[in-house]
Parts: sequence; C-alpha cells; structure tokens
Amino acid sequence: MEVFIRKAQICDIPDLINMNEIVNANTGCTIETMTSALENNKNEIVFVAIYSNTAVGFICGQLLPSICYANGMQCEVTELFVRESYRRKGIAGMLITALEKEFESHNAQEILLQASGRNMVAQRFYEKAGYYDTKRIVYRKKEPIRHGIRSKTQWHNH
Repeated sequence: MEVFIRKAQICDIPDLINMNEIVNANTGCTIETMTSALENNKNEIVFVAIYSNTAVGFICGQLLPSICYANGMQCEVTELFVRESYRRKGIAGMLITALEKEFESHNAQEILLQASGRNMVAQRFYEKAGYYDTKRIVYRKKEPIRHGIRSKTQWHNH
C-alpha cells in the first residue's frame, strides 16, 4: 500500500470535512469555513495521508508563539485521525513525524497534545512516539464566550 504524506490542499477539504465529522461530530465546518481557515490561519499546520488520491488520515497542529518563549515556541498537536480501515499500518506515525519536522522548522521548544483519558490506544501510540503524561488537568469553560461578549452568569462569577 503506497501512502504518502503532504500538507493539506484545497482539494482535500471534502475528505477533511468528512473525517472531521467522524472524529469531532457536529462542528459546523463547511467547505467555505475550512477553505478560509486553510488559506488564512498561518499558525495552523495540516497534513494529510493520501492513498489512491484520497485522504485517509489527517493531523493538525498549532504554532503557539508567545512572549514567554524567547528561544522558540510551544506547539500543539490538536487533531490526529486515520480512517478505521487504514489503521495499524503506520499512517499515524507518518503523520506525527511530518508534523514534528514542521514544528522543528519553526523552532519548537515544546510539543504538547491532549488525549482522552479513556482512549488507551491513543495513549499507547503517543507514548511509543515519545510523549508522556504530564498529569496536567485540562479545564473547559462551561458557558462558551460568544463573539467576545460574556453572559451575565460569567460576569457575576468574577
């Protein structure tokens, strides 16, 4: 099976939307929003795994420049997905290697990622790829901030 990895292109968007819906159901991504993000978000890097002219996996990463990292920046793997029938063939490893090389070219000082506490397969994969559990706790805001305006509840909780 001949699989190759390359940066995502506009022609990959239908496959990316399909795979994103599998892994992140109901995100509301459209061809227009994903095209705009792929063309304009200079801090996001997306690679696809191509087999027989079809994207069978993808990985997204964020460059996180900060005044706190004078000699480099933090980078984060934000998504990694391989279609079920293509798993256990080394594709996820190829994707993460490509993203790590791209991060290195941007002077990455640290690479972070999050994995579900219930997804033991993903945790084992990341550990084999050289990542470790930092024991950090991730918090998520209960009420999302919409358009930069806080709800009354959010203002009263300060």
